[in-house]
Order: sequence, then C-alpha cells, then structure tokens
Amino acid sequence: MSVANPRRRARAARSLHAALITLALSAPALLGAQTLPAQEIPDDLKRWQLPWLQEESLISGLAAETPFYVDGDEVSALGLGLDAFFADGGVVETIDGSPLYGVALLLDGPQPEGLVWESFDGKGRLLDSGTVEITWSEGEAHVGRALLPRPAARIGLQGGKTKLHFLRAEPLTEALPKQGVLARDLPFEVEQTQAKATPLAPGVVSRAAWGARATGACGSTHSPRYLTIHHTGTPNNDSISSPARMRQMQAYHIDNRGWCDFGYHYSVGIDGRTYQGRDPARTGAHVGNHNTNNVGISVVGTFINFSPRTSQLDALTDISRWVVNRYGIQKNRTYIRGHKEWSGHTSNSCPGLLLPWLPTLVQRLSGTTPPPPPPPPAAATILESFETTVGRFNTAPTFSGSTVGISSVSSAQRSNIEARAGQWSLQLFLRDNPSSNADWFVRLLSGGGTPANNVRLQKAGGRLGAWFYTGASGVSVQFLVDDSDGTEISVARTLQPNTWTFHEVMLDNSAQWTAWAGGNGVITASQVTLDAIVLRRAQTSFDVYVYMDNVQFRVQ
Repeated sequence: MSVANPRRRARAARSLHAALITLALSAPALLGAQTLPAQEIPDDLKRWQLPWLQEESLISGLAAETPFYVDGDEVSALGLGLDAFFADGGVVETIDGSPLYGVALLLDGPQPEGLVWESFDGKGRLLDSGTVEITWSEGEAHVGRALLPRPAARIGLQGGKTKLHFLRAEPLTEALPKQGVLARDLPFEVEQTQAKATPLAPGVVSRAAWGARATGACGSTHSPRYLTIHHTGTPNNDSISSPARMRQMQAYHIDNRGWCDFGYHYSVGIDGRTYQGRDPARTGAHVGNHNTNNVGISVVGTFINFSPRTSQLDALTDISRWVVNRYGIQKNRTYIRGHKEWSGHTSNSCPGLLLPWLPTLVQRLSGTTPPPPPPPPAAATILESFETTVGRFNTAPTFSGSTVGISSVSSAQRSNIEARAGQWSLQLFLRDNPSSNADWFVRLLSGGGTPANNVRLQKAGGRLGAWFYTGASGVSVQFLVDDSDGTEISVARTLQPNTWTFHEVMLDNSAQWTAWAGGNGVITASQVTLDAIVLRRAQTSFDVYVYMDNVQFRVQ
C-alpha cells in the first residue's frame, strides 16, 4: 500500500472500523480468529484485513479481499469498504493537492445509475454537481466518469440508489479531449490477417476472441528491452467473466484515460488464461514516462492480502517466456521488474505480492532454478505445515514486546507464492519502523509464546528445524525455547537469498544455545516447548519477505 493522503486515510479508517466491528460481532469462531475491541484496532489501512477475515476466506474457499485499498491517488472499495467509502462522503482527491478535472470510475454491480458527484474548492466550498456519466456497460460491469466544468480541489461521490459491489475511483488531473471517441462507438476487432501483425503467442486469447474494440495502430513502434509486471486492482473473487473484465478495462482506458487502446500488452485472467492486449511491438500505457521499449503484463486481481492463483503464475510464466525470447529481453531483475520499481512509481504497491515472486519468475525463464535442497531428515514430525491454517503462528510479528525495528504494518499470513512442500507456507512481510534506527529483532511467537499452547519436545536426541526462503540478503533465523529455568536462544543461521534453507538445532548440544530471558544458556529440562522463531537483519528501509514452511521435530 502506498503512502496515501493522511486525511483520507483517517476519515476512511473511522468509517470502516465501525463496519468491521459490526461484522466481528457476528463472525463465526474461527481457528486463530482475533476479534479486537474498537480502541485496539490499529488506525492503519494495512491492518484492515484482520486475521479472522483472512481465515474466514480460507475456510469458505474464497480469495481474501481488501475492503478498502488506497494506492497513490486511486481508491478501491468493495463490500464493507464500499459502504464506508460512501458513508465518509466518497472523497476523491490527489495526494499533492493538484487540481482535479474529473474522476474516472470502474464499477461492478447491477445498478450503477444515479451516482452523484459534487466538486469543492480548496476551502471546502461547493463548486458544481452532477450525475456520473456511464460511458460503457455490459451486465454488471460498467465504466463511469465525471468531467468537471472547472477544476476543483476534491470530489465527493454519493451512492444514492445505486447497487454496486465494487468501485475504483481515480482522479483525473488533466482534461480529456473534448471530442474523444468512446469505446462503445468503435467497431469490434476482427482476426488479424495482415502480414506485419505480431504473431499471437501459443494459447493466448486473441483480441477478436475476447471482444476487443478495434483501435488500429496504437502507440509508437519500439524495441522492447524491459518486461514489467502489474496487478489490475480488481476483485479477487470476480463475478465478471475474464473476457468481460478485459472489455471493461479497455473501455476504462479509452473513455477515462484518453488512451488509444488497452494499456497493457497482455493480461492474465482469473481463469488462468492470457489475453492479448496492445501489440507488443508498439508502446503501451502502463508505466508513465517508461513505456518505450517496455512490455507490460497485468495479472487480474488485488494481491495485497491474497497470492495469485497457481494457474495465473503458470500463465504469467508462459507469456513472459514468449516475450523475453522473442525480443531478447535479458532474464534478470534489472530488466524484469514490478511496476513500483520504476522511478516515479515507487509510492504505489503494484504488483503487490507478485513482487517478491519475481526472482522465481526470472529463475523459471532462465532455466536456472536451483536444484531442490536436500530433503529433511527422515522420521520428522511436522509441527506446522501451513497447508490449511497458520497453526500456532497466529499472531502478528509485532505482537511480542521483544520485537524491535519493524513497523506495526508487518504481517504474517498463509501464502502460496513460495512453498517448500505442498502448496502453502507462512509469509512474513517485514517493513521498517522509520522512527527507529534499531537493527531488526523479530520474535514470531508460536502459540502466543505460552508453553501450554505448544507441543512438548524431548531434549535427549531432539532436533528442532524449519525451512526458510527469502529474496533479501542478511537475514538470519534462530529458535527460542521455553526451558524449566527461563528461555534459551539457539545459534543463528544466515539465509542464502532465493533458495530454500533448512535450519536445524540440537536440543542436547549446549554449544548451540545461549541464555535469553531468565535462562542459563543450557537446556536443562527433559522436555521444552518452542517459544518463537526469531528473524534478525541489520536495519534497512526496504521491505523484506520471508517464507517459512514445515516447522518440524525429530529424535535422533
């Protein structure tokens, strides 16, 4: 999530907190669920996806959704977030205070008509008002806009009698061409027959097949050297078909952005199929000021609290391989980037959880995926596999007062981005605390750090281990165990980036333990429990992702 307008964050937080509390009172008792009193819910958008909402989505079989999402100047809202957005006045404004010429809207729902807008000057005085123009509509997918008669400081939207499931609002900071052609007025695309057309990659759904509008030669010719990955910021549980979502996005780009066509060169739908967008031999409209020689691929969804589906990752790999091989794009992270890695775009969050997966994409494209690490020792008991739940690791990394150096927005949740075994692991998102210069010490509690909540482990011959993966350098891991006389901490192991590392310690080897809280540096009890897993790193301003899988115990 980007650093959004603090006034908008505060307003929206108050409205959505009330809605979440109401839902919390009626939520089922779920494994690992935490219902927090109003005064304890952090006033931060990153924490709005409460742990029990994440768990509820997994139990229901649905993807996790973020009810209110602010990315730069854009606002996305669905479900409770949509109610909170309108209750708060439907405010749309720019971060830097630049004047607005209108607002662009992506709308899902059975009845978009009747959405009212009002514009205000910098002192909050009403300037103009009107009804949102619906420029394109198909089933429950719509595109709307409000073009202001004069510039304004902010716009307020009123839901009125509309019936919507999802809304994305983007302020327009430039006036659209007065004679701009709407997407609905363009003819439908037909299959390309001209010899100069870029060949269609295998398995890709053509523009004609998904019902694109014909726009002719759009963009300038270029020589691709870069590949940029995006997410679309649309719902993860999409009730709109992938072809219809493509048609809606093309209309949004033409009608609201004033672009000559769909901005991306390819898009990977929720159905796991890849859809043809703009000709990759011509510049797209996906990274402002960096579109020349740059191919853009978007993956449909909002990957803030939800990892892309495996079918989407596989399809993204296939189309990326075709693009880099056709144009000779170098297969490394300098030339294969996420949207937010381009200068001028670092404040947004696109492509979300796809960003830490990009090293894996590069490995897939290069054919240099490292050999699998050696298997874990035989006869190990898996304490936590993360295949169905977070298990005992059901608290945030900042829950312990011993944790220092990281921000409260850091989180721990199940993910299928990286897994050592099975399909799921525990993903730790660690963000620096800008008000602290301390090196990171993250105490990720098992069972809340309470011995009674954890499995008793035999000291004699006992071996405690887990698998870890990170794309960052300088990260080390340790184990904390509750002994009879306090807590002992194990030796540390530094993780090698971009490969799974198995770290195991011997409970009966005194050389591998030192005292921590009240301990004596030696495990003295015949049985102990796992208190926490510790992650350390020198202080950094960069976000760090660490994946943990198959926490296990064996007796040798």
